[in-house]
Amino acid sequence: MYKSVFMLFASAALFGAVSSAQAQVPPGNHYLCFQPKTGSQPVRKVAVSGPIGAGNLEAMQIVEICGSVRKAYNGRTYPIDDRLPYIVCYAVKPGEFKLRKLVEADQFGRNEMVISEPNQLCMPAAVKLD
Repeated sequence: MYKSVFMLFASAALFGAVSSAQAQVPPGNHYLCFQPKTGSQPVRKVAVSGPIGAGNLEAMQIVEICGSVRKAYNGRTYPIDDRLPYIVCYAVKPGEFKLRKLVEADQFGRNEMVISEPNQLCMPAAVKLD
């Protein structure tokens, strides 16, 4: 599920311009996401604002549920941070958002990209597993 996604997280950290390929990534969870099968849900009108963008949205259907995972990569293990164990993401119908260029860095490297409009709104969730 590799796609260009503009996701707004309630707990997102902004870390400014990234200059090195060996990124200084803020601490936090790694998530494994799943596409759920759900019934129809009401449309919710939402106003959002943050460092990456602002505008009005219509949150429609849950499209992903993500749980925190421990990740091992390149000889290092990243533990689970229990402060935000689950997030749920809704498909959104965006209003007006401006085109923006940004540089993103994570443990896999640095990426330059252009974002135009959001397609998901993600938020913390309480989850009960069977």
